[in-house]
Amino acid sequence: SDLTPRLDWVGSPGYTADGVDPDTGDPNATNFTVKVKYTDPGGAAPAVARCVIQRKDCGGTWTACRSLPLAKEFGSEKTGAIYSVQAQLTNQVMKYRFYFKSAAAMDAVGTPTSFVQGPLINGSPSLCWTGATGFVSDGVDPDSGPTGTSFQFQVQYTDSAGDAPTTYQLVIRRNGTIWRQKDMNPETAGDYRLGKVYRASVTINTAGTYEYRFNFADASGQALGPPNNWTSNPTITGTTSILTGVAALQTPVGAQVTFTLSAAANITATVVNVAGRPIATLAADKPLEAGVQTLVWDRKADTGLTAPAGLYVMRLTARDAGGGQSSALATVSLR
Repeated sequence: SDLTPRLDWVGSPGYTADGVDPDTGDPNATNFTVKVKYTDPGGAAPAVARCVIQRKDCGGTWTACRSLPLAKEFGSEKTGAIYSVQAQLTNQVMKYRFYFKSAAAMDAVGTPTSFVQGPLINGSPSLCWTGATGFVSDGVDPDSGPTGTSFQFQVQYTDSAGDAPTTYQLVIRRNGTIWRQKDMNPETAGDYRLGKVYRASVTINTAGTYEYRFNFADASGQALGPPNNWTSNPTITGTTSILTGVAALQTPVGAQVTFTLSAAANITATVVNVAGRPIATLAADKPLEAGVQTLVWDRKADTGLTAPAGLYVMRLTARDAGGGQSSALATVSLR
């Protein structure tokens, strides 16, 4: 006969479709009760009875966090015994599963052995760098450029309870004084619990010493993390950019980017996705005359496939005859 042990949800209020109650709580204050039903055909107690918890830090991967030992609460293992434990949990994004092993060294099977999201912790949100190309260890790209350069800023916001921020600002100061405060726009992809990227573009036309920080908050408090601190850059060279007026928009067949060159220059233009991965090349060191110029993207990737709907970034670099170089970014949303 089959001697495989089994785990099931308890089925009582609060535990009909998961194994924790309450489903939300305050960090280091709420006593969460974890329960599961264990059945062993032989009627023996389990050799191992644990709730395994993993956490996901802002911008990181799932890692081991807690392993809570469960004790028998009541019932018979032959017909279904309830095992439980109480614990307080810290302000982190978490998922959990149950791991039971029978006295005969057989792993228990059943839905509770798979990871379940939660519980949701009502703590302060966090900020981290997005890890995309150009944003691995800071929140601005490019890091430097002449006056007239369009700089793109981005940051990842995470809240363990899945709440959207009520404040979502990029703050820039020049020469030690607040110069610009700008609300940022969220990406369509992602979610607030596991991480949502916010973006903003700023064109800087005046030389100076610049610093920036990201000011995010929700009802639980200020979002913390390295992006909340003042960070140096972008660096302005003080010279005039030969590449100005960069703007991108969707067209019936794809998108186009329009810009102005103050002098003849060689242009390199690429399209990347929100993760910073190259999608298409529009121009590769292409010589263009001074004046207003337009480059067209037919929505085809370099692979020949049609790019899906979403937000894309057009990166432009202009190199003049004297070796001077200017860079700029423009975003376009394709539907």
